Amino acid sequence: MTFQQFNRLTPTEKEIAMWYIGVPVADRFDKIYRYLLFQLDAFYIEIAYAVNLNVITRLTAFDNTDQLEPYLENIQIDLNWEDNQAN
Repeated sequence: MTFQQFNRLTPTEKEIAMWYIGVPVADRFDKIYRYLLFQLDAFYIEIAYAVNLNVITRLTAFDNTDQLEPYLENIQIDLNWEDNQAN
């Protein structure tokens, strides 16, 4: 799915695509929200989840890697790729 195709989806379709096609990459917290970052093909989706309300309050899609900055410390990259391939 392309970034443009995703942006043409309805809000419900965007959530379905995020949960079923997207790959969880990272999360972060502040005082009110838990932010979850997903990668879907060549773009990213961030949701803001209001913990105290138990609801997603915002879903934002972006293809600009500058917006990954808040997550860079928490993204886990497995550098032992060869070890994982042997399993």
